[in-house]
Amino acid sequence: MRKIIFLCFLINSLTIRVVAQENYSIKDSLILKNGVAREFNGTDNMAVFSLPYDYSSQVNLGMDIVRECIDLKITSDANLQTLVSNARSKNLVIILAGMWYDNDAFSTGRTPYPDCQLLGANPQQDSRWSSVMSRWQQIANLPFIKNYSDVWLNIWNEPYYWDGSHGYTDDLWEADAKAMVDSIRNVGASNIIVIEGSHTGQGHEVIVERGKNVRQGRTNILFDIHAYNSKWNISQSLIQLRFQQIRNSGNAFIVGEFANNGDEVWQPVMDACRAEKVSLLSWLWGQYKEPFGSTFKRYCMASRNLGTFDNTISTEDLVVYPNPTSNDIVLGSTFNNSIIKVFETNGRLIFETRLQENKIDISGLQQGVYILKVSKDEKDFVTKIIKE
Repeated sequence: MRKIIFLCFLINSLTIRVVAQENYSIKDSLILKNGVAREFNGTDNMAVFSLPYDYSSQVNLGMDIVRECIDLKITSDANLQTLVSNARSKNLVIILAGMWYDNDAFSTGRTPYPDCQLLGANPQQDSRWSSVMSRWQQIANLPFIKNYSDVWLNIWNEPYYWDGSHGYTDDLWEADAKAMVDSIRNVGASNIIVIEGSHTGQGHEVIVERGKNVRQGRTNILFDIHAYNSKWNISQSLIQLRFQQIRNSGNAFIVGEFANNGDEVWQPVMDACRAEKVSLLSWLWGQYKEPFGSTFKRYCMASRNLGTFDNTISTEDLVVYPNPTSNDIVLGSTFNNSIIKVFETNGRLIFETRLQENKIDISGLQQGVYILKVSKDEKDFVTKIIKE
């Protein structure tokens, strides 16, 4: 019995160390994982209404983040723990995004429109402000959330009216953002806090102009853009220019929503994000329409910058097949005699070899997602591979 107890303790200790080694933080305009700047991909979900959920599909597609829309009125601590535990077991970041679906004005209590969402509201001018902030303090103080860097807190979903009406000003956005952050920090939680732009999350200008003021004296602040038709149905080059403006102003950011299942602009947003190495999440998992659904899934699995942003790692396409596979992976003949390294997604090196006969035997690996790095002619090529 003592041996069994000791073994369980050892396994639990190893599990804790594996979770702890994944450290996410914000430094200036970069999102860091274990101290290295990363580009992330992910999806928005409604898993809280269909628990349990294990996120295997997202992992198999090479995603890094799941953004869960939680109900600040009816989502229990137990449900939050299920979401967080399931994401954490897959080494995924989870963003908890605050909504309020349960509305006493409706007989069902769950109709999302028009009054029950926080969407479009001016936070501190809204009657729900105090109760929402109180609930967020409770959430931030939960032992499985507080100071865990893999749980990001997205306090208010799509605030402020989309056209800038209803009394919106940049002063209001700045004051609300500071109050939101300070409310969470008052319970001692250091988690990354996600703050959306103006105009129901679509306005980037205020982040450029006022983001520095919000970050001053505050740490781990990440801004969020929702790229939809009313403000983002523009060319790829203009989208990239906006991204550059945000980053040049010293602000780290993600595109937390886009595409609306494929009904709104998506290709130029995806192309701009990949070109600028901007982390991207799509709305809404399980409802993607074609051709967007297949295109976004390929986007998540494609080669992308998995190291720093200094161009030491090439983003040129590295074609491998079959992928997924249970045995051998075949590379093009141009990579023969290259140095091959296979890593876990947390950066731990699994093995290193020299490519012979254009094949790599991965039959000995456990099922999951791995990073393949091929070094040839002083260039590094990186892609994700999936072992079935």
